[in-house]
Amino acid sequence: MLDQGAIDWDDFRFVLAIVRGGSVSAAAKQLGVDHATVIRRVDRLEKHLSAKLFDRRKTGYLLTEAGQRVADSAEAMESTIVANQEQVGGSVARLTGTVRIGAPDGFGTAFLAPRLAPFADRYPDLDLQLVATARLFSLSKREADIAISEGRPHRRPQAARLPSRPVRRPHLPGPLPGDYLARGAAAAPLRRLH
Repeated sequence: MLDQGAIDWDDFRFVLAIVRGGSVSAAAKQLGVDHATVIRRVDRLEKHLSAKLFDRRKTGYLLTEAGQRVADSAEAMESTIVANQEQVGGSVARLTGTVRIGAPDGFGTAFLAPRLAPFADRYPDLDLQLVATARLFSLSKREADIAISEGRPHRRPQAARLPSRPVRRPHLPGPLPGDYLARGAAAAPLRRLH
């Protein structure tokens, strides 16, 4: 049962930072605190919610089903706070953090990258990572924040709640130079692609 008197809403930021950063260390760095503080704040939130939010493994922290619900709530809270700051204070929020976009290789490199470059320039504190490859990305496993695929998403319970819509297939240029991938261009930061 939720003990509303003892919960610190700021603890939700720590869950979100682990999810976005992929590790406790990355979350600590993003939040400007030490590793132990991140663990302590997540432990405290788990205690107040009487739920395990992460499976702690040698490879890192994996969200549980309850953790996914808390992460979704934390994102909604964050969006509400940002919207209120803009409406009440009149200031435009500074976008920061990492957004990983998975897309098919031709679409990602030839179509999407040039269109994302102006966005990256407008928000220099936002780290856009474009991963252009032929494989499908799992949003539920946080392999990408945004996934673009050539086919429809699989109709599993978790996929059914993810927004999706068809996109018109653009005209893509011919093959890329043979040394394109060897130069590391597919994983290069967007600022280097234009």
